[in-house]
Amino acid sequence: IGRGQRPQPLPPGPIAVDRVVREGDVIAVDAIAYQVLETPGHSDCSLSFYEPGEKILIISDATGYYMPQNGTWWPNYFADYGQYLGSIERLAELDAEILCLSHNALVRGAALIRAYFADALAATRRYHERILAEAKAGKSVRQIAEQLGTEIHRETPLMPLEFFQKNCGVLVKKSLQHEGPSP
Repeated sequence: IGRGQRPQPLPPGPIAVDRVVREGDVIAVDAIAYQVLETPGHSDCSLSFYEPGEKILIISDATGYYMPQNGTWWPNYFADYGQYLGSIERLAELDAEILCLSHNALVRGAALIRAYFADALAATRRYHERILAEAKAGKSVRQIAEQLGTEIHRETPLMPLEFFQKNCGVLVKKSLQHEGPSP
């Protein structure tokens, strides 16, 4: 497919599942065997894959949406903030040499990967703390979500503004749930 061309959409219907994988399973791709790692937080069923021989780590959405053009993240802890942090911490311990992100980047080199995970954790914690501060200042979930969604849409307008605002609403609620008060 050439640049700017899109493939035809798949016909609607169920997607056939030929194998359900869990923590500790191994998936062989040609001669490379990837270990399955459960990394919840983005979703309850999020998975990452690690190949220890070549030290290749594929993390799906475990660190959110990274914007390499400006070195920033949009955290995506849509299922659970605490699990999301735990998954990032776990992945950071794997000593990977090649880190494959879900959407738009590849990080090569152990030192750069360690820095990437440290920065992703810091960005996620700042985002969470910002949400808490805004709520403590009296802003509603909707006000915070609209503000955050507008900001991320401005950074990367890949989807409609409403997409970002609704997803930021989930993040606001998950941050507040993590701290105890109901949103």
